[in-house]
Amino acid sequence: MKANSNRVKGKNFRNFAGKPLYCWILETLLSIESISEIIINTDAYDILQKNELLNNDKIRLIERPTEICGDEVSMNKIISHDLINSDGDIYLMTHTTNPLLTSNTISSCIDEFLDKTLITDYDSLFTVNEIQTRFYNKKGKPINHNPKKLIPTQDLEKIYEENCVRCHGDHGQGSFKNYYPVIAGQNYHYLLRQFLWIKEGKRRNANPEMVEQIARFSERDILAVMDWVSRQTMRPGDWDPNK
Repeated sequence: MKANSNRVKGKNFRNFAGKPLYCWILETLLSIESISEIIINTDAYDILQKNELLNNDKIRLIERPTEICGDEVSMNKIISHDLINSDGDIYLMTHTTNPLLTSNTISSCIDEFLDKTLITDYDSLFTVNEIQTRFYNKKGKPINHNPKKLIPTQDLEKIYEENCVRCHGDHGQGSFKNYYPVIAGQNYHYLLRQFLWIKEGKRRNANPEMVEQIARFSERDILAVMDWVSRQTMRPGDWDPNK
Protein backbone atom coordinates (compact mmCIF):
# COMPACT_ATOMS: atom_id res chain seq x y z
CA MET A 1 0.00 0.00 0.00
CA LYS A 2 1.55 3.27 -1.15
CA ALA A 3 1.30 6.49 0.80
CA ASN A 4 0.88 8.45 -2.42
CA SER A 5 -0.28 7.90 -5.98
CA ASN A 6 0.52 9.76 -9.18
CA ARG A 7 -3.00 9.88 -10.59
CA VAL A 8 -5.00 10.40 -7.38
CA LYS A 9 -2.98 11.85 -4.53
CA GLY A 10 -3.26 9.86 -1.31
CA LYS A 11 -6.09 7.75 -2.74
CA ASN A 12 -5.61 4.83 -0.34
CA PHE A 13 -6.31 7.10 2.63
CA ARG A 14 -9.10 9.21 1.13
CA ASN A 15 -12.52 9.14 2.72
CA PHE A 16 -14.81 6.62 1.05
CA ALA A 17 -18.33 6.50 2.50
CA GLY A 18 -17.19 7.44 5.99
CA LYS A 19 -13.84 5.71 6.36
CA PRO A 20 -10.41 5.59 4.66
CA LEU A 21 -10.53 3.69 1.37
CA TYR A 22 -8.15 0.94 2.52
CA CYS A 23 -10.34 0.08 5.52
CA TRP A 24 -13.07 -1.44 3.35
CA ILE A 25 -11.02 -4.26 1.84
CA LEU A 26 -9.16 -4.75 5.11
CA GLU A 27 -12.40 -5.31 7.03
CA THR A 28 -13.55 -7.74 4.34
CA LEU A 29 -10.33 -9.76 4.58
CA LEU A 30 -10.56 -9.84 8.38
CA SER A 31 -14.04 -11.36 8.14
CA ILE A 32 -12.83 -14.40 6.16
CA GLU A 33 -11.95 -17.26 8.49
CA SER A 34 -9.81 -19.13 5.96
CA ILE A 35 -7.35 -16.19 5.77
CA SER A 36 -4.85 -16.67 8.57
CA GLU A 37 -2.62 -13.66 8.00
CA ILE A 38 -2.96 -10.29 6.26
CA ILE A 39 0.29 -8.66 5.15
CA ILE A 40 0.33 -4.96 4.37
CA ASN A 41 3.52 -4.08 2.53
CA THR A 42 3.69 -0.30 2.75
CA ASP A 43 5.73 2.88 2.73
CA ALA A 44 3.06 4.44 4.97
CA TYR A 45 4.07 2.41 8.01
CA ASP A 46 3.87 5.30 10.50
CA ILE A 47 0.44 6.40 9.28
CA LEU A 48 -1.08 2.93 9.45
CA GLN A 49 0.26 2.21 12.93
CA LYS A 50 -2.09 4.88 14.29
CA ASN A 51 -5.25 3.10 13.09
CA GLU A 52 -6.87 0.94 15.78
CA LEU A 53 -8.24 -1.39 13.10
CA LEU A 54 -4.72 -2.68 12.62
CA ASN A 55 -4.46 -3.82 16.24
CA ASN A 56 -5.40 -7.31 15.17
CA ASP A 57 -3.33 -10.49 15.44
CA LYS A 58 -4.13 -11.38 11.83
CA ILE A 59 -2.53 -8.21 10.47
CA ARG A 60 1.18 -7.76 9.94
CA LEU A 61 2.67 -4.50 8.71
CA ILE A 62 5.84 -4.74 6.63
CA GLU A 63 7.76 -1.54 6.09
CA ARG A 64 8.59 -1.40 2.40
CA PRO A 65 12.34 -1.00 1.73
CA THR A 66 13.38 2.16 -0.12
CA GLU A 67 14.67 0.17 -3.10
CA ILE A 68 11.20 -1.15 -3.92
CA CYS A 69 9.31 2.12 -3.33
CA GLY A 70 8.04 4.38 -6.09
CA ASP A 71 5.72 4.27 -9.10
CA GLU A 72 8.22 2.63 -11.46
CA VAL A 73 8.91 -0.45 -9.32
CA SER A 74 7.66 -3.76 -10.70
CA MET A 75 4.93 -5.41 -8.62
CA ASN A 76 6.88 -8.66 -8.97
CA LYS A 77 9.57 -7.25 -6.68
CA ILE A 78 7.00 -6.31 -4.05
CA ILE A 79 5.35 -9.74 -4.21
CA SER A 80 8.77 -11.39 -3.93
CA HIS A 81 9.49 -9.31 -0.83
CA ASP A 82 6.21 -10.47 0.72
CA LEU A 83 6.97 -14.12 0.01
CA ILE A 84 10.37 -13.85 1.65
CA ASN A 85 8.74 -12.43 4.76
CA SER A 86 5.97 -15.02 5.05
CA ASP A 87 5.80 -18.79 5.39
CA GLY A 88 2.27 -19.24 4.04
CA ASP A 89 1.21 -22.02 1.67
CA ILE A 90 -1.34 -20.06 -0.38
CA TYR A 91 -1.26 -16.33 -1.11
CA LEU A 92 -4.06 -13.97 -2.10
CA MET A 93 -3.40 -10.47 -3.44
CA THR A 94 -5.99 -7.71 -3.35
CA HIS A 95 -5.89 -3.93 -3.78
CA THR A 96 -7.09 -1.11 -1.56
CA THR A 97 -8.96 0.17 -4.62
CA ASN A 98 -11.39 -2.78 -4.38
CA PRO A 99 -13.69 -1.50 -1.62
CA LEU A 100 -16.72 -3.36 -2.99
CA LEU A 101 -15.05 -6.74 -3.28
CA THR A 102 -17.12 -9.00 -1.04
CA SER A 103 -16.08 -11.78 1.31
CA ASN A 104 -18.27 -14.18 -0.68
CA THR A 105 -16.38 -13.43 -3.90
CA ILE A 106 -13.00 -13.88 -2.23
CA SER A 107 -14.06 -17.07 -0.45
CA SER A 108 -15.46 -18.55 -3.66
CA CYS A 109 -12.18 -17.82 -5.45
CA ILE A 110 -10.22 -19.52 -2.69
CA ASP A 111 -12.53 -22.54 -2.80
CA GLU A 112 -12.32 -22.71 -6.59
CA PHE A 113 -8.54 -22.64 -6.47
CA LEU A 114 -8.32 -25.33 -3.79
CA ASP A 115 -10.74 -27.56 -5.70
CA LYS A 116 -8.76 -27.19 -8.93
CA THR A 117 -5.43 -27.98 -7.26
CA LEU A 118 -6.80 -31.40 -6.37
CA ILE A 119 -7.29 -32.38 -10.01
CA THR A 120 -4.85 -30.16 -11.94
CA ASP A 121 -1.35 -28.77 -11.64
CA TYR A 122 -2.52 -25.13 -11.71
CA ASP A 123 -0.56 -22.93 -9.33
CA SER A 124 -2.60 -19.70 -9.48
CA LEU A 125 -5.98 -18.14 -10.18
CA PHE A 126 -7.03 -14.62 -11.11
CA THR A 127 -10.30 -12.97 -12.07
CA VAL A 128 -10.88 -11.44 -15.49
CA ASN A 129 -13.24 -9.50 -17.74
CA GLU A 130 -14.33 -11.39 -20.86
CA ILE A 131 -14.16 -9.20 -23.97
CA GLN A 132 -15.35 -9.80 -27.53
CA THR A 133 -14.79 -6.77 -29.71
CA ARG A 134 -12.50 -5.60 -32.50
CA PHE A 135 -9.10 -4.34 -31.38
CA TYR A 136 -6.57 -2.18 -33.24
CA ASN A 137 -3.10 -1.00 -32.27
CA LYS A 138 -2.06 2.66 -32.22
CA LYS A 139 -1.24 2.61 -35.93
CA GLY A 140 -4.69 1.34 -36.85
CA LYS A 141 -3.58 -2.21 -37.57
CA PRO A 142 -6.20 -4.81 -36.61
CA ILE A 143 -5.12 -7.09 -33.81
CA ASN A 144 -7.73 -9.81 -33.61
CA HIS A 145 -9.75 -9.69 -36.83
CA ASN A 146 -9.64 -9.27 -40.60
CA PRO A 147 -11.30 -5.99 -41.75
CA LYS A 148 -11.79 -7.54 -45.21
CA LYS A 149 -13.85 -10.33 -43.71
CA LEU A 150 -15.82 -8.91 -40.81
CA ILE A 151 -17.61 -11.50 -38.75
CA PRO A 152 -20.08 -10.85 -35.89
CA THR A 153 -18.22 -9.81 -32.76
CA GLN A 154 -19.83 -12.68 -30.85
CA ASP A 155 -17.91 -15.04 -33.14
CA LEU A 156 -14.52 -13.44 -32.42
CA GLU A 157 -12.10 -15.25 -30.19
CA LYS A 158 -12.65 -14.16 -26.61
CA ILE A 159 -9.97 -12.03 -24.96
CA TYR A 160 -9.56 -11.93 -21.21
CA GLU A 161 -8.49 -8.83 -19.31
CA GLU A 162 -7.43 -8.85 -15.69
CA ASN A 163 -10.18 -7.19 -13.68
CA CYS A 164 -9.92 -3.43 -13.71
CA VAL A 165 -12.28 -0.47 -13.91
CA ARG A 166 -14.41 -0.76 -17.03
CA CYS A 167 -17.00 1.26 -18.89
CA HIS A 168 -17.24 4.50 -16.88
CA GLY A 169 -13.48 4.73 -16.17
CA ASP A 170 -11.43 4.82 -12.98
CA HIS A 171 -13.06 8.03 -11.72
CA GLY A 172 -16.34 8.14 -13.64
CA GLN A 173 -14.98 9.99 -16.69
CA GLY A 174 -16.87 7.76 -19.13
CA SER A 175 -15.82 7.03 -22.70
CA PHE A 176 -16.69 9.20 -25.70
CA LYS A 177 -15.54 6.48 -28.08
CA ASN A 178 -17.55 3.67 -26.49
CA TYR A 179 -20.63 5.77 -25.59
CA TYR A 180 -20.25 5.38 -21.83
CA PRO A 181 -21.59 8.55 -20.16
CA VAL A 182 -19.75 10.73 -17.67
CA ILE A 183 -20.93 10.06 -14.12
CA ALA A 184 -18.15 11.86 -12.25
CA GLY A 185 -19.53 14.73 -10.19
CA GLN A 186 -23.17 14.03 -11.03
CA ASN A 187 -25.78 14.81 -8.37
CA TYR A 188 -25.82 12.08 -5.72
CA HIS A 189 -29.61 11.68 -5.69
CA TYR A 190 -29.76 11.59 -9.50
CA LEU A 191 -27.08 8.87 -9.61
CA LEU A 192 -28.85 6.88 -6.92
CA ARG A 193 -32.21 7.07 -8.71
CA GLN A 194 -30.74 6.04 -12.07
CA PHE A 195 -28.80 3.17 -10.49
CA LEU A 196 -31.88 1.82 -8.71
CA TRP A 197 -34.00 2.12 -11.85
CA ILE A 198 -31.43 0.05 -13.74
CA LYS A 199 -31.19 -2.50 -10.95
CA GLU A 200 -34.99 -2.80 -10.71
CA GLY A 201 -35.45 -3.09 -14.49
CA LYS A 202 -37.15 0.29 -14.97
CA ARG A 203 -34.53 1.51 -17.45
CA ARG A 204 -35.27 -0.45 -20.63
CA ASN A 205 -32.19 0.87 -22.43
CA ALA A 206 -29.75 -0.26 -19.72
CA ASN A 207 -26.56 -2.05 -20.73
CA PRO A 208 -27.16 -5.81 -20.10
CA GLU A 209 -23.62 -6.23 -18.75
CA MET A 210 -24.23 -3.50 -16.18
CA VAL A 211 -27.56 -5.02 -15.17
CA GLU A 212 -25.85 -8.35 -14.55
CA GLN A 213 -22.96 -6.80 -12.64
CA ILE A 214 -24.96 -4.60 -10.26
CA ALA A 215 -27.47 -7.33 -9.42
CA ARG A 216 -25.10 -8.43 -6.66
CA PHE A 217 -24.74 -4.95 -5.09
CA SER A 218 -25.99 -4.63 -1.53
CA GLU A 219 -27.65 -1.44 -0.27
CA ARG A 220 -24.35 -0.48 1.41
CA ASP A 221 -22.49 -1.04 -1.86
CA ILE A 222 -24.88 1.17 -3.80
CA LEU A 223 -24.79 4.06 -1.33
CA ALA A 224 -21.00 3.93 -1.06
CA VAL A 225 -20.40 3.89 -4.83
CA MET A 226 -22.89 6.68 -5.57
CA ASP A 227 -21.36 8.81 -2.81
CA TRP A 228 -17.85 8.31 -4.17
CA VAL A 229 -18.77 8.89 -7.82
CA SER A 230 -20.68 12.08 -7.02
CA ARG A 231 -17.52 13.57 -5.50
CA GLN A 232 -15.23 12.84 -8.45
CA THR A 233 -14.12 15.50 -10.93
CA MET A 234 -13.21 15.44 -14.60
CA ARG A 235 -9.53 15.84 -15.51
CA PRO A 236 -7.79 17.37 -18.54
CA GLY A 237 -8.07 15.02 -21.52
CA ASP A 238 -10.84 12.87 -20.02
CA TRP A 239 -13.46 13.53 -22.69
CA ASP A 240 -11.18 12.58 -25.53
CA PRO A 241 -12.99 11.29 -28.68
CA ASN A 242 -10.29 8.62 -28.99
CA LYS A 243 -10.80 7.17 -25.52
